[in-house]
Amino acid sequence: MTQKDSEPRYTEAGIATFIEKGGMEDIDDIFTFLKSRYPDTYQGVTPELTREIVSSHAESEDYRIRATAGFKEYLSNADKGAIFVARRGREVVGYSTAFIDAEGKHWMRDLYTFPQGIGTGRKLLGAVLDWHQQHQSRGDNDIYLWVAPKTRAVRFYFHQGFRLSGEYGGSTWESGKHLPLIEMRLPVLKTR
Repeated sequence: MTQKDSEPRYTEAGIATFIEKGGMEDIDDIFTFLKSRYPDTYQGVTPELTREIVSSHAESEDYRIRATAGFKEYLSNADKGAIFVARRGREVVGYSTAFIDAEGKHWMRDLYTFPQGIGTGRKLLGAVLDWHQQHQSRGDNDIYLWVAPKTRAVRFYFHQGFRLSGEYGGSTWESGKHLPLIEMRLPVLKTR
C-alpha cells in the first residue's frame, strides 16, 4: 500500500470498512481510539492493573506525548515506518503500525480494533505484512511484536503464525505499575 485505498476491505451490516495508510492528520483520531481501547485491553493482565489504573494511564499527558511522538516518528520516514488505519465511514475502528528499528529489525508495534472478531485485525495485520514485504532487506526479515500475556491478542497472533521468541520485557507506567510483555516472532520467507 503506497497510498490511501478507496476500495473497502470488507463490509459489516452494510457499512464499508476501509484500511488505509495513515498520515499526520490521523494522529489525533488514532490516539483517541487508542485511549478508548486501553482499559479493555490491559485491565487484569496483572492484579494491580485495575480498570481505574489502566484508564488513568491512558488519559495521562505523559502517555499522550509519548504515544503521539511515536506515531510521528513512524510517519516521518516512509522507508522506516507506517501506520494503517481502519475506518467505518469517518470513525476509526482500528489501527496498526509497522516499523524497522535502527538495527534493521522489523516490528509491528500496535494492533487495536473495535469491535473485535469481525476481521479488522486480520486486515490490519495483512497491511503491516505487505508493508514489511515491500521493505525487506538482507538478513532478518522476521516480524516481531510485544504483546501483553493473558490477552486475546496472544491467541490471535498464534493463529496468524507468530511464535514466542523467548524474550520478556515490559513497560513501567508513570504510576509505577508494570505491564508485562512477551515478544513474539513471525518467521518470514526470504524473497531476496
